[in-house]
Amino acid sequence: MHDSAHPDAVVERLAAYAERTPDLVGVTDDRGNVVYLNAAARRRWGLAGDEVAGLTTADLFPEPAFDVYFEQVRPALLRGEVWTGYLPVRGEGGEPVEMWVTIVGEVLAGGEVSWLVTTARDVTEWRHIRDELNRRATHDDLTGLATRPVLRDRLALALARSRRTGGAVAVLFLDIDDLKAVNDSYGHHAGDAVLVEVARRLQDAVRAIDTVARVGGDEFVVVFDGVQDDREAEALRSRVEAVLGSHAIDASGNRVDVSVSSGLALASGDADGEALLRKADASMYAAKGDRRHAPWQVRAPTAPGVGEAASGGPASAHEVAIALTQGLVVPRYWPVATAARRVVGAQATAVWHTRGGLRSAVEFVGCVAGSGVGFSLDLAVLRHAVDDLCGLEAPPERLYVHVSAPFLTRAGVLQVLREVLDRRACPTRSLGLVVRAVDLDDDLTRPDGCLWQLRDAGLRLVAGCTPDGPGLGAAAVPSGLFDEVRLGAAWIERLEQDPDLLDERVAQARELGLDVRLAGVVDEASVERAAGRGVTLFEGRWVASPWPDRSSP
Repeated sequence: MHDSAHPDAVVERLAAYAERTPDLVGVTDDRGNVVYLNAAARRRWGLAGDEVAGLTTADLFPEPAFDVYFEQVRPALLRGEVWTGYLPVRGEGGEPVEMWVTIVGEVLAGGEVSWLVTTARDVTEWRHIRDELNRRATHDDLTGLATRPVLRDRLALALARSRRTGGAVAVLFLDIDDLKAVNDSYGHHAGDAVLVEVARRLQDAVRAIDTVARVGGDEFVVVFDGVQDDREAEALRSRVEAVLGSHAIDASGNRVDVSVSSGLALASGDADGEALLRKADASMYAAKGDRRHAPWQVRAPTAPGVGEAASGGPASAHEVAIALTQGLVVPRYWPVATAARRVVGAQATAVWHTRGGLRSAVEFVGCVAGSGVGFSLDLAVLRHAVDDLCGLEAPPERLYVHVSAPFLTRAGVLQVLREVLDRRACPTRSLGLVVRAVDLDDDLTRPDGCLWQLRDAGLRLVAGCTPDGPGLGAAAVPSGLFDEVRLGAAWIERLEQDPDLLDERVAQARELGLDVRLAGVVDEASVERAAGRGVTLFEGRWVASPWPDRSSP
């Protein structure tokens, strides 16, 4: 073998290329720590070689990049693909710079990404020239969004890509409700302020590959490029609507709550773009006719910070994404026992280790619901729990983990669960998935739905119920689907205030042949009262303190 073909020689040449290329090259480990930056990257951020230690992906990428990672990059890596596209990268002063990025990585059997190699090319000047020419010819003067001609071109390109890749394209048609009321009440300058803010929020809510256009006075269109199926399209629509309605808009000193009517249409690459637009438009008008919106709510300006949560303020999806990358969101475990204190399992609940102390799941799960970050949160807690408990010398009989409805409906979730369990030789029947009863719908519970598939695969299913949530009638919890009902800690108060409601839920569970578990139990008296009403399993400090019960990882 010639020296030039020897593996060591090849590695040396690749290393030399990485150091000499003007492209930025970086390698990160499974916790998001940066383990290598090439010379171009070190120059860009003004780093010496030994200053790379301690950097994380959060130091190199701004918030929008994490959304793209969890929604596009990670799914592509799980499919064994290489991801390419535009991503914002922090510049020398911390400002985001859009770059053309390629990401490759290794995904292990449990779904964890063990390493990533990222290359980025600065195409700012080229993009600025191109974008300015396009903007002058095709932009909307008020909002800066694309207009109808650009929308048609982008939709045609998306459909052409769909024909090549086999994916689908979704079109979301949006109409601002009752914008005329704002114009009439406060003048057109206030209505214009609403339009500008809606346009800004739309651009923040969509992915880098998607297109947002203004096609009428109060009408907007989003083209979602490269979606897998209608569930992903619906999740993207939910995210857009959530961002639009996240907080009131300041319209010339008046705070206005915005709502929209929307219509969604999905098609493959063989579809006609104009027909797809018409279908989404018709769907939007049908939804607008069906809905009964409350009138515009106008509120006096409020002081900044009012309503923020204590202990560091409200969490954001970006913060949770970083915490997941750094391994700061982990489960702790509450023993589950019978009234005789025989421990039968452990309930995993997510906690987030912050500088200010522990934050419980209820403080941050809501901000990632339905997003790619939410899916990664569920997967991270599940994997961590299986690793922690199924690797013990005497593992618990049952391990319970909370999962969201979007997690359950993700394509290939059963395969992911099997791989996670196989890593620790954990019996399928030992894993119990806790699903909120309020999330149960026909898609989840129909005979060919994902829950029955999980049940048939041998997993335990638990319906999580709150006092204010739905009951356990056959419409919500079909007979034979679930093994158990978990009554959250809020039911402890109902033992005293409304014992009849607890009796009703227990009776419904018994009719379905389900065990009933009560969480948050702290004293013997509560156990005796609940056991007398038919509760058979208990969770809380009455059994034992959670493990690990400490304030730092």
